[in-house]
Formats: sequence, structure tokens, C-alpha cells
Amino acid sequence: MQNNKFLYLLLGGFGIVLLLLFTLFSDSEAKKWRETYHEDEKNPYDLHIFHEVLQTYFPNNTAQKISSNVATDLPANPTKQSNYVFVGQEPYFDSVDIVRISAFVRNGNTAFISAKEIPNQLIDSIKNEYYKPIITQKNKNKAKPIEFDDDGEIISSDNDEEEENDRAYADEKPKKKQNKPAYIDTIPTLTEEQMDSTQAEFIANSHSLYNYRDRDSTALLNFNYPNLHTPNGYRYTFKYKNKGADYGWTDLNTDIFLKRKNTVQVLGYTDSLTNFIRVSHGKGYFLLHSTPIAFTNLYMTETEGKDYMQGALSYLATGNIYWDEPAKTYRPEDNKYNRRQSNMNLGHKGPLDYILSQPALRWAWYTFLATILLYFVFRTKRRQRVIPVLVPNLNTSLEYIQSMGRLYFIQRDHKNIAEHKMHIFQNALREKYSLPIHLPAEQLVPRIVQKTEVPENIVREIYTWYAFISNNTEISEDNLLRFHESIHTFNMVCR
Repeated sequence: MQNNKFLYLLLGGFGIVLLLLFTLFSDSEAKKWRETYHEDEKNPYDLHIFHEVLQTYFPNNTAQKISSNVATDLPANPTKQSNYVFVGQEPYFDSVDIVRISAFVRNGNTAFISAKEIPNQLIDSIKNEYYKPIITQKNKNKAKPIEFDDDGEIISSDNDEEEENDRAYADEKPKKKQNKPAYIDTIPTLTEEQMDSTQAEFIANSHSLYNYRDRDSTALLNFNYPNLHTPNGYRYTFKYKNKGADYGWTDLNTDIFLKRKNTVQVLGYTDSLTNFIRVSHGKGYFLLHSTPIAFTNLYMTETEGKDYMQGALSYLATGNIYWDEPAKTYRPEDNKYNRRQSNMNLGHKGPLDYILSQPALRWAWYTFLATILLYFVFRTKRRQRVIPVLVPNLNTSLEYIQSMGRLYFIQRDHKNIAEHKMHIFQNALREKYSLPIHLPAEQLVPRIVQKTEVPENIVREIYTWYAFISNNTEISEDNLLRFHESIHTFNMVCR
């Protein structure tokens, strides 16, 4: 039973080690080919080159990063014409961020958003060109409004963490719209009288800006403007580990702008379907692009990719650039109202990618694995069995001596006993005094006297008796006794 338990613990510890190694040393090649859109990474689907180009795109203007979020770092009404740029899977905005970016564009600036999905609230803001958002907080008594001015600043608020927030929009009187350049195609939209009322209402209320097509490995991108349009287009081939692979290309559903006739222009398309539009918003424009992968490092190293990037950036207004990197990270409090569950995967393909991308969660995960590993390491060590109570050893030396003495005495082998006693005496001299006992007695006796400080006559008496015993075949009991007494005397005197 104990052996089986030990085996199970050992296998469990081995499994934890494998899981830890898998976490730390997972397929780095697969991670390199994921769409992460990081500004400072040089992987195929990051934006290092694109970001470097933006830094010097308008030489006499600044390019700065949004460090925290749009609501705090993006000015609603900058002193000079400016551009907001986001390129990634999806911008994670909260309600205040959307109010601020809408005010930024409405005050005559440009927002370039290239993403595969954007929040429904932002789509609503773009569809309703002139609006003053009001967030109401419900409780049992009455609704308390949080209002924003035209610059996206909070006018009044009454916060309650336990109350739910709902969004309602109130239209303002439309301002005078700018004339659009003649060279840009406008979207052919039908009036509500030209279509079934049910269909018109459905389209007008639709949030779906994106159309998802069948997966394909290649797509042909192009522009509408004659100076940017090329006969053969800009061909993009999606690659995974340097090999062609199917990809979910997206295009834009322009029907949702039914009520915004002649205010939306087609700037470009992919495979004859719209993927790049410009929507007027107050005095400024939203530039919406559905193919952010076109601006990644993989294609910026090719001539076609560079030309397409230059064409897309040519629609930016000359001025400062605000680059938004924080909006690529999901925050649980962002956009609570219309967030689709399917959009909360952050573009990650691995089950642990999001955990490993957050420092706090990453260290918590590593601590958990280390704790489990330590548990199995110490749990599987062999436990010491209970120590039995042992009877202390008895000293039987005296009994042994008495037994041996009686044996020799019965046999009356006195000479053998004398030989044993002499061996014991000499061993004592060698071990205790380091004397060379192999020397003849005439040379050894002075050294014994010097080392032991025993009178010379006592030492010579021992060796005299030993010489006598050695020269005789048998010795008497009296001779053995006198030899024993001489050694005993030596042991009593020596230091």
C-alpha cells in the first residue's frame, strides 16, 4: 500500500514538472506568429516598423503615446489639428473613452482605427453624428444623470458603486457639414422610402459594422483614389511559420449608415468589398479600416506593404499623432454594456496567454506551480520508520577475560598466556607512546624509560622475564605470576 502511494505521488510530481516546463518553454515559434500588434516587438504580426514610421511621418509635429487611456491622455480639443491612431485586434474602450474620442473628432481632428472589431458604443457614436451622451444611474427612487459637455468633460455626476449604468443618447441640432472631396466615392444608400420599413429599421439599428467572409489565404487590397489605386492591387498572403495559411479577412458593412447619406466615403476595398471608409463626425473624420494585419512587420518589409501603408496614412491630417497602445489590453470594467463574449479573448490563441501577459497573474501562476512542485518533492521523500526501542549493549569484556583465563588455566598453557600479555604490552607502547617495538631490547628499553618516565629497573625486569619465557618450552605458574606482576607494576607507574 505504501509503495503504491509513493508511486502515485511520484507520477503526480512528474506531471507537475512537465506542466511547468510546458508553460515556460511552450512553442516559441507559434507565439512569434500570433497577431499581437505590439509597438515594440519585431515578430511578424507586430507593429515595430509601422510605429517607427509614425514617429517621423509629420516632421514638424510630435508623435506621442497614450500612456494610460484615451479619457485622460487624449485632449478633447487640442491646440492644433491632430490624429488619433489605433491598430490592433480591437480597441477596448469604456464609456468615458468613447465620449472623449468622439469629442476629439467632432472638434476637427482625425481618428484612424484599423481593427477587426470595435465596441458597439463607438459605432453608435459614429452613426449619431451630433449627440450629447447621458449615462443614467438607476435606483429605487429616481435616475441620477451623468452629463458630458461638447468636449467630453463630465458636467455633473452622482457615483454609486452598487448601481447599474445605462446609456441613452440625446441628439443635438446638427451643425453645418463640410463638403466632401469629389474624388472620393460616396456609399450608394437607399432612402427609407425605397426599401421595406422593417428592413430599414433593422439596418438603422444594426451594430454589426463588420462582415466575416470565408477563410482564404490571400486578399487583394486597393484604394479608390486614382493616385493611390493600382491596376493589380496590393496582394497580401497570410503566413503562419513562413507558410501560407487560411485567414479570416473582414470587410465593412456600410448599410448601417443608412441615416448618414452622403457623409460616408469609400477609401479602399479588399477583393472588391469595402474595407476602408471615412465617416465625417462634426468637423473631423473617423477613418475605419478592417484589415490591421496589412500594417504588421511581415508586410512592411515588402515594397507593396510599404506603398499600401503610405497610401492609408496619406488620409491623416497634418499634425500631431496620438498612438494608442493601452487600448489593446482588455480591462474588465471597459464597455460593460455591449461587449460580446466572443470578443473577450483578446486575440490570444493559447489557454494561458492572457494569464502570462499580465504580470500579477503570471507570478501568481508561477507561484502556484512552484508550490505544487515543492509539495510533491517533499511529500514523496521516503519517510523514516518508527525507531524501535533497543536494549543497551552490555559490557561483557570482563566475562570474556575470565572465560579465556579459565580456559588457559585449565589447559595450563602458561607460556601462551605470557606471550599474549607481552603482545598486549607492546601494542600499548606502540599506540600510546609511538615506540618502535621491533627494535632489540637493548635499544628499546632506554626509549621506553624516556617516554614513560618509568624506572629502568622495572622496564628491564619485564624484558628479562620475557626473554626467560621465550627461551623455555614451558614455564611454571609462579614464573607467569611474576611476569604478570612486573607488567602490572609498569602500568601503575607509567604516566
